[in-house]
Amino acid sequence: MRATVSVTQIDIDDDALERAMALAKVRTKKEAVNLALHFYAEQQERAARISRHFERARE
Repeated sequence: MRATVSVTQIDIDDDALERAMALAKVRTKKEAVNLALHFYAEQQERAARISRHFERARE
């Protein structure tokens, strides 16, 4: 399934982007930004699941 894509122009910290691209071993800015967005969303979803788990455990 292909994700919905939109064209967006934003200012990005060049040094941070360059470091992220090197660490992730990606070749394009688009790949780096999409990877970072997916990683962030997954991390937040995981944190929410863990939080819900501990809330239920306390009940």
